[in-house]
Amino acid sequence: MVGRSGKVVAATSRPSAYDQSTKTWWREAMRLSRGQAFLRVFSTTKAPASLALDIALPIVPEASGSAIGVLKAVVNISTLLASVTVLVGCG
Repeated sequence: MVGRSGKVVAATSRPSAYDQSTKTWWREAMRLSRGQAFLRVFSTTKAPASLALDIALPIVPEASGSAIGVLKAVVNISTLLASVTVLVGCG
């Protein structure tokens, strides 16, 4: 979770940097409204290479209507895509 100023306030693992305010996912998610999401597929550089999906959701309290931070998750989608490829090949 990254706060309004772009600083990490909570994480399940050590982030690459405490200040995330220069990251595209944070800047874009802070512009979104409640119920919207920033999604981006990317290729990881760590071995073994895989495809991942960034999901960034703005944290928008009902009272203010503007984002006070961003909740981000990174999901490995390689297995999902491999399954889709197999299903398409079966037809």
